[in-house]
Amino acid sequence: MRINEIEFENFRNYRDKGSISFPHDGNVTVIYGPNGVGKTTLHQFFQWVIYGETHFNKTTGNEMYNLDFEKSAKLNQEIVVRGRIDFEHPDKDNVVQYYSLRRKWVYRKELKGTKLISQSCSLQRKKGDDWGNPITYPERMIEQILPSGLSQYFFFDGESMIA
Repeated sequence: MRINEIEFENFRNYRDKGSISFPHDGNVTVIYGPNGVGKTTLHQFFQWVIYGETHFNKTTGNEMYNLDFEKSAKLNQEIVVRGRIDFEHPDKDNVVQYYSLRRKWVYRKELKGTKLISQSCSLQRKKGDDWGNPITYPERMIEQILPSGLSQYFFFDGESMIA
């Protein structure tokens, strides 16, 4: 699995919409920086989009949405959290296939807190210049491409290693 680009919207520390493209120059991509800039959030983003869950440290809540956005939201307003990972992966015949994995969770701000009201996940494979129909069971396909039991070897962060 080789990641080409990611896109996020209102995910945890990342407010609004943003994207990151990854170079394919044969080198390994390493994300580094000072504390508090979003490295762990990026790690959690990959877990969430790929597996639909994430493992937070003990001091963090389970909310996927940006807390500042929630504070500014009006009562009954929906808070949409989106993530997309575009990647390539060889099929059984070693032919590179292009995929787009998308996850979306919608919350609603209510009097007694903010509640998750819907979740969706889709995976599409590119055919020629067009994206084909969504793959029927995206979670199964992801489990074949990047088994959840191996994820700790591909996506890890210093905070989790210290804990």
